[in-house]
Amino acid sequence: MSNYNEYLSDEELNKLITEIEEEGEKVAPCSIEESVLVYVDKRNNKKSEKISYYIYCAKVVASMAAAVFILVLLPVVKGNNHSIPAKEEVVVQEEPLSKEELLSKEYTGKKDEVLNRPTGRERIERLQSELQSKIEELYQ
Repeated sequence: MSNYNEYLSDEELNKLITEIEEEGEKVAPCSIEESVLVYVDKRNNKKSEKISYYIYCAKVVASMAAAVFILVLLPVVKGNNHSIPAKEEVVVQEEPLSKEELLSKEYTGKKDEVLNRPTGRERIERLQSELQSKIEELYQ
């Protein structure tokens, strides 16, 4: 048998034909069917693995293309309706507060005053104690 393509040459094929005619059919080994089926299954498995891998690659490429398409298209679509202003444009548009507006705002106090103000829980506890004392006064 030639090693190049695993087919019988003409001479080998003629020799096999004459042997079969003279001796009769030869019996194949018992395990040949199983080994052939295993070989075919492996080849089919490899093909199905390759196909699933190529499908996965196609999905990844398609999602990347969609993402790039959106990144390219989004500024164009948004650019037609509204442009995003630069920082300098926003600063120029913002009007500074006048002296009256600054002074008209409520005075919050100094840092120590603000920090020493009672918290919400302390106010609730104080109101509860006042209510308790008023209720006790009413029942006495």
